[in-house]
Amino acid sequence: GLGWLGGTAAFALADGAVVLARDGETHRVAAHPEGAILAAVADDKRILTGGDDGRVAATGPDGATATVAETAGAWIDALALHSSGGFAYAAGKTVHARDDKGRTKSWTAASGARGLAFAPKGYRLAVAHYGGATLWYPNLDTKPELLDWKGSHLDAAWSPDGRFVVTSMQENALHGWRLTDGQHMR
Repeated sequence: GLGWLGGTAAFALADGAVVLARDGETHRVAAHPEGAILAAVADDKRILTGGDDGRVAATGPDGATATVAETAGAWIDALALHSSGGFAYAAGKTVHARDDKGRTKSWTAASGARGLAFAPKGYRLAVAHYGGATLWYPNLDTKPELLDWKGSHLDAAWSPDGRFVVTSMQENALHGWRLTDGQHMR
């Protein structure tokens, strides 16, 4: 993965390291010294990495790295950042969302949770999985909304206006839903 932390390029490598590059200089940080990085996402302040060591690590442009979440015995293979500073991560079927105040909520999908994406407005998460995608409000006690479509959905994205969700699929296709009426788009 690659992210920009201000003027610093942050490269998340499969060997568990994050390489920070700025002004022709590089600095290597062992974000996951006991494992591999499986997912990475960044904003202008940090790069979050998920590893096969069951940890989510945050690395800043100065190289400071901290564990921000941990799930023993599970691989962290999907991540999403919210504009407020909150984040979400998936470990197998379980998705965890931590808001900017440090409160964590969890939800379990019917199959392995793959791609995660926060809506452009509000605190709503799209989760791609086998059989479609699910829209979940982590901070509300409402039932998640299933957007069904047969097949293996690998990643999720929202339209900038929040009216559409599109997933990439293992079947070499994209599938979308218009959220106002649930209509499919292929």
